[in-house]
Amino acid sequence: SFLGIVVGDNLWLHSLQVLGARRVILIDIVKPFIALTLARLMLFEAVRPGVVLGMAITLCGVLTVSMENSGGDGDGDAAESVVGGSAS
Repeated sequence: SFLGIVVGDNLWLHSLQVLGARRVILIDIVKPFIALTLARLMLFEAVRPGVVLGMAITLCGVLTVSMENSGGDGDGDAAESVVGGSAS
């Protein structure tokens, strides 16, 4: 677990620097859908309509927030200052 935390978190923070917060969020929001699909295929988990609806609503909310124009340079990545980038 230590290795996963150290390596995983450092790679995630690096991706924030390289890709920007919007792109990282869009990639992160896909993970629950992948997990649901793999659980269905490999573990034969039941996929209930409420779960799919909740995931779709969450996806719509995240897409709405990540696609809105925040002004400035148009990129809207406030994470640069958090992870050591320069805010200009």
